[in-house]
Amino acid sequence: MGLNNAERQARFRAKRDAEIERLRKASNKPVPASQELDDARAEIKRLTKEVTLEQIRNLGLNDEVERLKAKIAKPAKVPLDPESEAARQIAALKKRNKTLQAEADKWLTQLRTLVPAGVKTKVAKALTEQTTSPAKRLDALQAWNGLGLNNIGR
Repeated sequence: MGLNNAERQARFRAKRDAEIERLRKASNKPVPASQELDDARAEIKRLTKEVTLEQIRNLGLNDEVERLKAKIAKPAKVPLDPESEAARQIAALKKRNKTLQAEADKWLTQLRTLVPAGVKTKVAKALTEQTTSPAKRLDALQAWNGLGLNNIGR
């Protein structure tokens, strides 16, 4: 029958080695290795070692960075004594802030309901468009003044 794969490979290697040997004998000198190829292989080996050293150094630096980050960690906040003067002032300011915000929301809601959509449109256009003519601006101002909103909150 036929040859198996290992036998084929062995036969091929034997033929190749015989051909190489025949050519060497024919030229009466060994096949020289290219100097450039040897230099390139040496450079590759040197760069591989250099990359390995840099990777090792980089790992050491990463460990150092992580250690320093752990040192810099923020200390835990000290809870404020609920009975202290500062805690009372903070609570009073928070309450005042909520009150003022509620009052502002109330005024805003009232203004929104008092100003008709047509006046809102005129005022918005007069304030935003640079090409608005002075006549249109005057019309918007008169519409706003006609509402009597200038003295609200006083």
